[in-house]
Amino acid sequence: VIIQVGYFSNLSALLDSKPDRYSPLDGLQLAGGKVRLLSVMAGAFRAAEVQKHFLEFNVVNDVSAAKNLASRWPTPIVWSGFEIGIALPYPSRSISNDLNYVSHHLVAEAYNAFEPAPHERPTWDLTSVLYPLCPGAGYFDLSSSGKVEVAADGFILFEPQERGRDRYLILPPGKEGRIMEALTHLASQPPSGGKLKK
Repeated sequence: VIIQVGYFSNLSALLDSKPDRYSPLDGLQLAGGKVRLLSVMAGAFRAAEVQKHFLEFNVVNDVSAAKNLASRWPTPIVWSGFEIGIALPYPSRSISNDLNYVSHHLVAEAYNAFEPAPHERPTWDLTSVLYPLCPGAGYFDLSSSGKVEVAADGFILFEPQERGRDRYLILPPGKEGRIMEALTHLASQPPSGGKLKK
């Protein structure tokens, strides 16, 4: 499983790569043979919940790479759209309480450097990790299958197709608390092994 958060540049470059001294396969063949699922944080699939023509950050910052991946990726893709992460703000109390097992936790430091506490950031990237980590846990529903296309301006289009490669996450009503409990629990676990220094 590959999880993509951020721009499409690296995975697009993988698809364009040629055989080399490390592998006789090109990038498209490698992805097709090695990857069971690609989980992507990108796009917006419930446009009415955001706006009609929403241009999502991870797509518009490298539209050509997004178009390349959306048109050529050889295995199933599950998309976590903007509307998922924005509906699940990460609780600031978890930053304050759950990460204090070290004096200077990298996540807490970055959170406070971005904007002083307290504030609650959307969990865009975390949701694209949670689904493949626990696909059978019922945290999210999945759309019907279809095909994602990227327009010239970076707008994501989803066309239902009976045997399409793509699906997107749907947030079931009333599941927000359960999802957030999982996200905060998993994101705040101390590393296993090794000794923590305070």
